[in-house]
Amino acid sequence: MNDLVQILNRSRLALGVLLVGAVMAAAVLITGDAMTRKAAAELAQARQQDEAVSSQLTARRADLELMTRQHTRFESLRTGGMVGKPNREIWTEELVEVYKSAGLPDGFTFVLQSPKPYSPSVSTPESGQTPAPPGSTGSVSDGATMHDLEFTTSQVHESEMLDFLKRYQARASGRYRVSACNFSSAGEKGLTARCSLRFFVVPGETLEVKKP
Repeated sequence: MNDLVQILNRSRLALGVLLVGAVMAAAVLITGDAMTRKAAAELAQARQQDEAVSSQLTARRADLELMTRQHTRFESLRTGGMVGKPNREIWTEELVEVYKSAGLPDGFTFVLQSPKPYSPSVSTPESGQTPAPPGSTGSVSDGATMHDLEFTTSQVHESEMLDFLKRYQARASGRYRVSACNFSSAGEKGLTARCSLRFFVVPGETLEVKKP
């Protein structure tokens, strides 16, 4: 009988230890599960924050690229003489210099007409309407002006005049289009050419062009 009691007591002790171990194991499991869920939630939140930051960085990069492109475009127009103060005197000086360097005959004359406000509705004898200037969206810009540089020469051939216009385009300190170029009075030594170049200028930062 005493042996049985001792066995029961030992069994109870073992069961108690086992029960305590089971309870502790359950607590560890519960705590570990809670910690796992918390860690998973924190990781998901961190990922969301990272995605938000990444999205903001992408948007900022796009804004910077757009600003850089616009700044580059503006600088191109500004240094090209289309934005700022009209370089009227320089346009005519460059025209004469290019004409002389091309080795064309004497008798070259030119007239730079007074500035006119730019408007898409302004008509011309050649086309009936003035197209938008290079780089324009077609809208009227307050203060934008047009400057017609007209010149006449004689005893030239069409190929010589085309070469002269290409040379001047590469040299001119401004943006323009050839609004007219008519040939007449054909003779043994060539033709008489009457051309008109229309410069466009938009108000902006004053630009000083240095002659080469």
